[in-house]
Amino acid sequence: MVCEARGVPWTDRLPPWLERLAVVGVDADDSEDDRLDKAMLTLVAGLLAVMAFAWVAIYLAVGLPQSAAIPFVYQLAVVASLVGFARTKQFGVIRTVQLVLMLVLPFALQWSLGGFANGSAVAAWAGITPVLAYLFGARGGVWLLSFVLLLAVSAAVETTLAAHAPHIDSGVRSALWVMNLAGPSIAAFLALLYFTSERDRSRAALAEEHRLLEAEQDRSEQLLLNILPAPIARQLRDGRTTIAESQSDVTILFADIVGFTPLAEGMGPVALVDLLNDVFSAFDDLADAAGLEKIKTVGDAYMVAGGIPTPRPDHLRAVLEMALLMGNAVARVGTRYRQGLQLRIGIDTGPVVAGVIGRRKFSYDLWGNTVNSASRMESHGVPGRIQVTERVAHVAQHQFEFEARRNSDDRRYEVDHLTVSRLIAAVPRLVAVSSRDITGPTFEPVRRSPAKPPCALRGIEPARPRGPAQIHGQIVQYRHSEPAIGAVSIGRTSRAMSATVRRHDSVLCASAGAESVPRQWPAPPHAPV
Repeated sequence: MVCEARGVPWTDRLPPWLERLAVVGVDADDSEDDRLDKAMLTLVAGLLAVMAFAWVAIYLAVGLPQSAAIPFVYQLAVVASLVGFARTKQFGVIRTVQLVLMLVLPFALQWSLGGFANGSAVAAWAGITPVLAYLFGARGGVWLLSFVLLLAVSAAVETTLAAHAPHIDSGVRSALWVMNLAGPSIAAFLALLYFTSERDRSRAALAEEHRLLEAEQDRSEQLLLNILPAPIARQLRDGRTTIAESQSDVTILFADIVGFTPLAEGMGPVALVDLLNDVFSAFDDLADAAGLEKIKTVGDAYMVAGGIPTPRPDHLRAVLEMALLMGNAVARVGTRYRQGLQLRIGIDTGPVVAGVIGRRKFSYDLWGNTVNSASRMESHGVPGRIQVTERVAHVAQHQFEFEARRNSDDRRYEVDHLTVSRLIAAVPRLVAVSSRDITGPTFEPVRRSPAKPPCALRGIEPARPRGPAQIHGQIVQYRHSEPAIGAVSIGRTSRAMSATVRRHDSVLCASAGAESVPRQWPAPPHAPV
């Protein structure tokens, strides 16, 4: 338990003279719990010693000096024990001494006054001893049993004591009854009030420290996630010391700012760092939106991967789409800085090995021929172009448009015996649309050609019925008088893709400059006349 709230020690909330009394037995090496227990004991003992002046004065006033000597002895014992406590700092000793005095002396005073009735039940002061013992850390029941035992002894000798009771005026006895019943309740209430208020402040301080600790843990967690992917960070938190894995199908992208070295020489350090921060922040946003994993930045180079650490089937498509967006992103940043920025981008797909290296500064990295070839695609690339390996072009040929890079003698360009292609754009997706879903006279007729073999463009899929307002793209052909369908080009690029789609009995045929394969579809309904 922490006994400070909002950085202010609890003793600073006491008057100066009480503060000095509270810390009289506190040692520099004491815990906060020990400090609170010691302070409570000294404060309660001091309070009871001050209250004892009233009983000393009353008993002297009514001519009972022997009875007045008992509370006076208690006062002297409190002063002596506190002096010894200040020197020894032994909490257990002073606690026992004070509890014995609080328990025994009220009964001794009552016996000197002639029992319960004539003594106005002054032994009630001993009733707070078990409560105070619990607050002072003496959790056993010995103090309660001792109080009950002394109470029983008093009851047993009540008749004998009453026979030798001194005379006390009835008015004085009535006043003492009030004092002896109210005094212990007030003392116990003040002790409990102080204890609970300090406990509540301690709990509030503990809760605040816990909140600050959680906030610090969240910041540490965020810093770790800025360095490592979330699944890898979880493995580190779980205690794994060596993290390594192999993935058979991953796409790697490297991007580099063209002409960065002369650009850096002509800019101030602050402007240069701001520019790089804006560029890489834009790339981070693209990677996050695509669900890709940023691996690292080295200088002006940016590396991102798809399909790792969490495998996904469309990692190649996601990386290629991000590559198409990166050029516009870096151009927008360059416009703000009045710089014409361009990128060289290289991409490859294949197996990699991934792992975490380092003990003090963790680094999540990838290794393998796929990483090396993607890096070479970037370093041997052309400014403003996206250079990919032949296997990337082969796998994504039906989703994206590529062109072969050639030498000046029209031979295929190679980098370290790797045939190179360039990514041009994403191929718009064609959606087959029934003729009854299309209205309007802006279509050319399509004639039947029974002699041509049935075919279907790979990637065309039947569309759900929709109205003209729901069709996005350009319907390129349509026939009023014969059953036919139209084709709609849907994509994010500005390049239009034309397609001619025909009905040949129960087979639809289409051609759009891509590989065609037979595909059976149900015959579309007849067009309205």
